[in-house]
Amino acid sequence: PMKNVFSDKIELKRLAVQRNLLWEYEAPVYQRIIQDRKNMVLLDVGCNDGRKTIERFDRKNFAKVVGLDCLTELVEEAGQAFGDDVFSFYYCDVAQENFAEAIKAIMEQEKIASFDIINCSFLLMHLEEPGRVLEGLRQFLAPEGILVVIEPDDTTSKMQPDPENIFGQFLDTLARDPYAGQRDCGNKVFGLLQQSGYKNIALQLAEITAHKGEGKKKEDIFTTFCSYLPEDMLLLQQEAAGNDAYQACQEWVQNNFADLRRLITAPETEIAFGMKIYTCGGKVDAY
Repeated sequence: PMKNVFSDKIELKRLAVQRNLLWEYEAPVYQRIIQDRKNMVLLDVGCNDGRKTIERFDRKNFAKVVGLDCLTELVEEAGQAFGDDVFSFYYCDVAQENFAEAIKAIMEQEKIASFDIINCSFLLMHLEEPGRVLEGLRQFLAPEGILVVIEPDDTTSKMQPDPENIFGQFLDTLARDPYAGQRDCGNKVFGLLQQSGYKNIALQLAEITAHKGEGKKKEDIFTTFCSYLPEDMLLLQQEAAGNDAYQACQEWVQNNFADLRRLITAPETEIAFGMKIYTCGGKVDAY
């Protein structure tokens, strides 16, 4: 299940911190893709309220940017706030069997033949059939188009020092949180892209890191990757009362969350959260 919490002020603040943190890592990748190219058409799948779409792609290289999301209220909010001759936002749930037909109808309405870039950021981790979605999207890439996929990969997340394995316990708890999505999704992306017929699959980024002395960055990492867990646990307790597994997770959060924050933000801490950024092509062997 996916939370619809984007209207919550705390969540909006967390998402703003997340956008800023991730941009440090995403910007060089996007820059390599779009530099010296003009009149590009981009599809942003999972655009939420449109803020991230605007921040990433509001530049002269793009003639048209289409954002898709499965929550109608977010699409409407994005359209009202940011819709113009370049940016448009549509409801489309790629988890549905007929999502490709919905995209074709949008492309016809917008007079779009294909997309130079398809962007999927933290999307696949919330899907039961990510391979089917990737395969369905490939047909919409231009001959030299590029798919960008960004997903978490907690199989490579680590922190030192962690003498009592608090960080490891946090990752185990997070893996049991259905609202957090599939936290190892990034580890599976390469195989999914291969199976879906993509070419020239390249890993552009493997992890987000913070080192000794990077206190502000560690705070941002905690806010982005950890701060939502207590709220998730409360929601799960309400929705699945009597579930022993969730009860155990809730107790862990109550007993250890303050220590987790202290450890992550400590001056001597070295931390890495796995986050994979892949680029690939759909129809040609080189781009």
